[in-house]
Amino acid sequence: MATIVRRLGIVCTCGLLFSLFLALPLPAQSKGALKIVFQVFSAKEGFNLGLTRLDGTERRKLTETNRAIMPSFSADGASLFFAEFTKTELGMIPQIFRLDLKTNERTQLSDGSANDEYPMCSPDGQQLAFISWSAAQTKKDQPKIYLMDLQEKKRTLLDPEGDSPQLYPSWSPDGTKIVYAYLKVPMAVLKIRDLVKKTTSTFLPKKFYATEPSWSPLGDQIAFTAWDPKAQSKTIWVVKVDGSDPKQITKGPDDGHPAWFPDGRKLVFSQAEGQDRVICEVDLATQKVKTLIKKENAKLEFPRIYP
Repeated sequence: MATIVRRLGIVCTCGLLFSLFLALPLPAQSKGALKIVFQVFSAKEGFNLGLTRLDGTERRKLTETNRAIMPSFSADGASLFFAEFTKTELGMIPQIFRLDLKTNERTQLSDGSANDEYPMCSPDGQQLAFISWSAAQTKKDQPKIYLMDLQEKKRTLLDPEGDSPQLYPSWSPDGTKIVYAYLKVPMAVLKIRDLVKKTTSTFLPKKFYATEPSWSPLGDQIAFTAWDPKAQSKTIWVVKVDGSDPKQITKGPDDGHPAWFPDGRKLVFSQAEGQDRVICEVDLATQKVKTLIKKENAKLEFPRIYP
């Protein structure tokens, strides 16, 4: 991880112990059951990725390297994109990979020239948005968001505006815009980059220290994590795409990494539970929270859902 990202406390770590979990017998898979993938950390096994169906018919440990982080689904759900700390000429740095969920075949997409992480696939499956920064890690080497064409592997800077870190890209459902967190100490705001008009707008009130945005599949709202420095708490909020009507959805004190259910009515997120972290869902209408996945002495984060 980049030094500045660790220092600001924005990129979190997480995990899970799988031994007993994977030993359980599984019923036959049911087609169409929602799949959830998440980052996994344990003191014994390091960082790995896990996947389960929310009806309980499938539970898988996807990696064995102990260095895999930040998973997300491809547009068709047949594969995952993720980052993994990899030995390169520049040292051990995060690189982006694709994992075929049927064959378990891994393909490295990064070329070893920089730190690459947090890949998010475009709705049409043609591009990745991701965070990248120089392995030199000087004060000028701020994390920025890039786009990568998945055919030619060519990368381009998403937004040249600003000289502060750009984090957590999330695509609009039509693929024409990307929302991201822009860290300008002592604040963090959300910005939207219009890929067609090549313009950038800030759309949240300055009272928010906002990170980890996630665009609704219906296109009308954006979920995000809000940090309250006075209360020392993190909570999940939703806001309309025009920046109006922000609503607090969870109570904290340490919630993060929201992602949407396909129907746009619920969010999945990571929540602190004692020394552990668990994966939860919250109903936007009732704000009722339900634990989906948990394991003693384990931390789980970066959940993503595919129908």
